This record gives sequence, C-alpha cells and structure tokens, in this order.
Amino acid sequence: MVAVSVIIPCYNREQFIGDAIKSVLSQSFSDFEIIVVDDGSTDRSVDVVRSFESDKVTLIEFSNNMGISAARNAGLRESQSDFAAFLDSDDIMHPRRLEMQVQCLGYDRNSVICGSYLRRIDEQGNFLGNVDQFSDDDKRIKFNSLLVCPFHFTTIMVRKLSSHGTMDMFDESLEVGEDYDYMRKKVMSGRANLVKDYLTYCREHSLSKSNVFSQEKQERYHEIFSRISLDAMKEIGFNTDGYTLSILRDKIHTQHQKHYRSLSEEKKNMCDSIQNIMVDKFLKWYDGFYENEKFF
Repeated sequence: MVAVSVIIPCYNREQFIGDAIKSVLSQSFSDFEIIVVDDGSTDRSVDVVRSFESDKVTLIEFSNNMGISAARNAGLRESQSDFAAFLDSDDIMHPRRLEMQVQCLGYDRNSVICGSYLRRIDEQGNFLGNVDQFSDDDKRIKFNSLLVCPFHFTTIMVRKLSSHGTMDMFDESLEVGEDYDYMRKKVMSGRANLVKDYLTYCREHSLSKSNVFSQEKQERYHEIFSRISLDAMKEIGFNTDGYTLSILRDKIHTQHQKHYRSLSEEKKNMCDSIQNIMVDKFLKWYDGFYENEKFF
C-alpha cells in the first residue's frame, strides 16, 4: 500500500514518456507508485518504460488500442493507494507536486480533488506561458464545472474512493470529454481544492490532442461537452429549458472555440449575463437557501 498512484496512459509517446517518468521518480515525496498503461503503442514506448529499473514503475500493456478511458481505468484498478494523480505521457511534474497535493487532500477527509496551475512548454521543454485562471474557491469550482473544465486534467490528484467506498471510473463510452466528465463528478462529490502553484508542465507539440483534432472531431467534442454540462445542471435542479438553454448552450460551446471573439458583442454580453445570473442562483442553491427551488 502506498499513498499515491501516478497513472500515466501512453500511446506512441516514445519521445516523451521517459521524461514524464523521470519527473515522477524525482519527486520530493517518496511514497508513490507509477502505473504506465500502454494503449497498444506501435513505436518504442514500451521499451522506454521497461528501461526504468525501478520497483516503483509498473507497466500494463494493451495488445490493441482501447482508448484513454480504458487505460486510465486499468491504472485505477491496478493502483494500491488512497490517492491517484494523473499525468499525460508527454507532460512533466514539478518536483514537489505530489508533496503539495497530498498535503492539500490529506488534511480534510471531505476533500476529494485537487488541481493546480500549469506551465505550457514546447517539445524541447522551453517555456511558452502560464495557465492560472482556475479558482481556488470550492463553490466557484463547482459552478465552473457546470460550464467548463474546473482544472486542467493533467494537474489533478483525487481521493480514489467515494464516501460510499466505491471508486469513480472513467466513462469508456465517451470518445472525447471523458476527463471533463470525470472531474465534474469528482468536484460535485466533495470539497474541491486548488494549489496555487505551477505543479505540472504541459507539453505542446505536433501530436498534441488539440493539434490533431479534425474540425469534425472538434465539433463532436463540443457537442459531447455541452451534453455533459447540461445533464449536470439538470441533475442539481437547474431547469435549462427554452431560451435560456439556447443561450447557455452557446456559452458552453464558445468557451472552447477560438472563434468566440468573432461573435457579436451583443451575443457575448448575453452569454456572460446568463452566466452571471447562474452564478448567483447556483451559490444560493448550494448554500441551501432555496432547497426546493427549480432555477430557470
């Protein structure tokens, strides 16, 4: 039994998987295991993983490409820990990430998920920019999770078991958006936290998901993302019908579209107004002021 299982799904990342593993082995926190799940790679990714002669590294191999949700679920099932930290195979951990996130989650049994800020790097590891727009307020995180990803997925650590003693898993039926769906459920199941430090370095390169998505697949991604968001709102009692639903769908969709800036100012303002109204109503709902009220 260890404190943290670091789960790294991998598919054809021979160029980067070694750096990802090294960054975990170099952590200031030592009570962890690394579970690399190779999702049917056709390059030398498996050879790179096997080159690490450390009893902290476990390799699970799929003979065929099963998808990232299946890979992460396999890692979760194999894990022997209280906490699970996720890392993409082309990203790198800050040396104190595990230490700081274990401290964040360990103090409070009601805390179930912890994210962080991140730095963007290029293929060579050169600095590109910071991503630090995430909130550290639990209520705001919960609201944000209804519209957008509350954290960048590769930064999160979670308490594996729910309050009912079951382990949350990834929805393998989702071709995209599985990370958002998983985070949204975690955020709503307990207290969400943020370490306001840059604990993960997210690599951008020619094979990054954002670069290889076709226009058709991007549209499919936004369609699924919107559906998950709207289903989540209905689960907590928001009546997202009619006109409001139409505006809200625009808000969700355009959060992830570069062409948001091309919308008319009138439409942008309308979307933002809807979000502001929802923030107010959501916080009232969350505090229990209107237990039986169906908003909108």
